[in-house]
Amino acid sequence: MTLSELVAVEVMGYPKPPDMTYQQASKEDGGKASCFQIVRDGWVAYVDWGNVTKTQLYSETVEWKPDAEYDTNITDAWRVVEAVKLVYRQGYCSVTVQRTAAGNPEYSYECFICERVYDKETGWATEKHCVIANATTAPLAICLAALRARGVSEDRIEQARRKA
Repeated sequence: MTLSELVAVEVMGYPKPPDMTYQQASKEDGGKASCFQIVRDGWVAYVDWGNVTKTQLYSETVEWKPDAEYDTNITDAWRVVEAVKLVYRQGYCSVTVQRTAAGNPEYSYECFICERVYDKETGWATEKHCVIANATTAPLAICLAALRARGVSEDRIEQARRKA
């Protein structure tokens, strides 16, 4: 599972669609086009009949990919920020994305996600659950912080990063 796939499942809440053979995919289009896409909640599969052999038609499955590039595209990554903010219902969630002055080019962006809960008696907000992530790009920092905020293990995150 790539990092964008992990974000789609764990942060955005889009379960990966079940496997579908090329033969099953042909029913989606009714055999009208030689190239088309199938869209399912947050996922897309591209079907190009010019690249499918008769053997593959029955045995191979279409490849599902997230409909967004969460870890590389800032517009898509901002959808992740909005999704994370919806999770914190007791209080509010602050998300800070900033360029760091650390001087290490491997970690030039930082994303800080923190749930804050208001105390009605004092009027003060208390930080309840905070995570931080540093990365080379803002979208990557957002995704790493969001996955940590959702409780995804560092091992799973690292495995997904290696598959990119």
